[in-house]
Amino acid sequence: MKYLMLGIEHQTDKGFGINAEAFKKSADFLVESEEFITDFIPQKHMPIFFLYRHSIELFLKSMIVIFHSELSLPFPTRKPQILTEEGKWRDLDSCHWIDTLF
Repeated sequence: MKYLMLGIEHQTDKGFGINAEAFKKSADFLVESEEFITDFIPQKHMPIFFLYRHSIELFLKSMIVIFHSELSLPFPTRKPQILTEEGKWRDLDSCHWIDTLF
């Protein structure tokens, strides 16, 4: 994925993609670390799962914003929003349900 050399607030996808990449790369780094591979640490996978889950959430948000931009689909307000299962619009920043984002 390519990102503009601009501040996060000026990215086409509102910075969701570049942050998703950071979370994913952090999780990849931890999984490949010698300590993760060799040490016995109960529940050591939980923070890594969180990082991967959050990166998935951010990648989906990035795709939503990019699709709306490329297809000229307006959001109901100036802020990116998503229609929930309840039929209500919610700010994309406050939606953390992967199934809804998907």
